[in-house]
Amino acid sequence: MKKLFSVPNILTAVRIAGAVCLLFAAPLSVFFYAVYTVSGVSDALDGFTARLTKSTSEFGAKLDSAADLIFYAVMLLKILPLLISMLPGQIWYCVAAICAIRLGSYILALVKFHRFSALHTFLNKLTGLMLFFVPYLMETRAIMGYCIAVCAASGLSTLEELLIHIISKDYNPERKSIFLIPLGKKKRILETARLFLRPWRESDAESLYEYAKSPDVGPLAGWQPHKSPEESRNIIKNVLSSDETYAVTRKADDKAIGCVDLMIGKRSNIGLPEDEGEIGYWLGAPFWGQGIIPEAVLELLRHGFEDLRLSKIWCGYFDGNTKSRRVQEKCGFVYHHTIPDVFQKQLGKVFIEHVSCITRSQWMERIR
Repeated sequence: MKKLFSVPNILTAVRIAGAVCLLFAAPLSVFFYAVYTVSGVSDALDGFTARLTKSTSEFGAKLDSAADLIFYAVMLLKILPLLISMLPGQIWYCVAAICAIRLGSYILALVKFHRFSALHTFLNKLTGLMLFFVPYLMETRAIMGYCIAVCAASGLSTLEELLIHIISKDYNPERKSIFLIPLGKKKRILETARLFLRPWRESDAESLYEYAKSPDVGPLAGWQPHKSPEESRNIIKNVLSSDETYAVTRKADDKAIGCVDLMIGKRSNIGLPEDEGEIGYWLGAPFWGQGIIPEAVLELLRHGFEDLRLSKIWCGYFDGNTKSRRVQEKCGFVYHHTIPDVFQKQLGKVFIEHVSCITRSQWMERIR
């Protein structure tokens, strides 16, 4: 209940109330502009406040979407008739073309990535900001030139988003521009109370070998123990350099002691859509029993659901690996199914694998 009445949700509710008030306000009146301004400010503040106070929730996200839909619908109802009477037909032909291209972009993303995609690029944000100021200029001589500029910005942002979907191999919700991160997703460092989850470095080869050479570690995760520091170095370059693969390090010394990996879509071992991921992990034997991997997995879940906006995350363990089963139980994963004959090529053996998962809504309930 406390989450329902959080500050971000109250700000979102203000926008819904504002939209209702605008229904009964005379367009372009003083009251109209006052309510419109307050509603716009609430739109800017609710998401920012939710991230700042770490009070994001499934309910809050749905409420925000509903508020946006109501607000935009009311504004179209009140402002569009006035704009149609003010602006020439050529502008509306441009608007229709932009809408058609944007619809095509959404369809392409749905077919290619199996999800609805509306990227928050810099140009999209600029277009939204410019659209917000349209009512303030409707009674001035600048409205014609300003609407032409809005159409230009909207057209460029729409074409950019379409091109991003065309050239991208994987869905990247953090892509801000077609000119930024052209070769892949930006590497990041995640942080918990005791740990850093950071990209692997070639300088980690010695510590990787120190823990990965143990026969108690690799075979439980489906791979052979490392045979030399050089082999570990090659694995860092060719395997552990993948997106969303992190070295687990303690803040005290930043030494790599384990690994967590979020394999999204086609990168997963179980053939997932692009809005779902699979977590894998291992930890050096000297650090077992200290709660390190549950702490790292919980942060990776937060990252997957909050930052990458995944809808579901999966995880599996081989039959008899009770330590891995306990990690998944502690982190909220729920048993889903068992695969009786998983062949691990590196080990040349067949295993029974138990698969569990957690949805975004289940995770949101856990963090309340």
